[in-house]
Amino acid sequence: ASSEDLAEKIQLDPSFLAQVLKLVNSSYYGFRKKTSSLKLAVTLLGMEEVANLVMAAQVFERLGNYEGGGGLDLKQFWRHSVGTAFIARAVAKKLQTEVEAAFLGGMLHDLGKVVLDRYFVDYYGAVFERISQAGICIRQAERDILGVDHEEIGGQLATAWKFSDNYENCILFHHEPHGSARFARLVRVVHIADCLCRQLEFGSGGDEVVPEIQADVLDSFSMGDRGVNILTEVAKADLEDADSFLGALS
Repeated sequence: ASSEDLAEKIQLDPSFLAQVLKLVNSSYYGFRKKTSSLKLAVTLLGMEEVANLVMAAQVFERLGNYEGGGGLDLKQFWRHSVGTAFIARAVAKKLQTEVEAAFLGGMLHDLGKVVLDRYFVDYYGAVFERISQAGICIRQAERDILGVDHEEIGGQLATAWKFSDNYENCILFHHEPHGSARFARLVRVVHIADCLCRQLEFGSGGDEVVPEIQADVLDSFSMGDRGVNILTEVAKADLEDADSFLGALS
């Protein structure tokens, strides 16, 4: 498709058109002059970036804001999700792998938490009580109370919404990357990004347990402590832009 084709489709939804232009004109992109031309915006950003904006905006619109949840801090949850997306893209560039898919893989990885918090309020409230009492990670508390975790619930949502298999695998296996065979490198990148985002205390995953990058993931990229330190510095630099992006998205 051409930039003209894409602009024509976006213009059919006035509210989404306004959101895209808001994102394009945010400080994250840093264009010298504001643009009101969608065709120009698409040309400046490129198809891949516009695709990221479309998916991010639609997910945020459908699941982003509600009242009376089970206890998830929505502001900090979305901050973590966007932060993981930015870090995943930066890590993928550094490792020279899966750059095109990394942003959305990071953005979508924890969607199951929002589904549980929004639609299973009483049960998820009990999950947060369990976290508070036992000091365990949210994933373990979910299993203790519900018998399933946010990865499985997010995977069901990905199937229902017809996400592509690579993103579904990021949702299903970001805590246990060895479970993904077909999209192992992308899932490992998202796993690294998720851990780094938590370690840098950018947003919240719903608990206070900070995860470590799994040793086999580091081995798969032939990475030691020096490599992790480099990725951490790369992550810090990209997180400066994540808040600007999230502000425009919301």
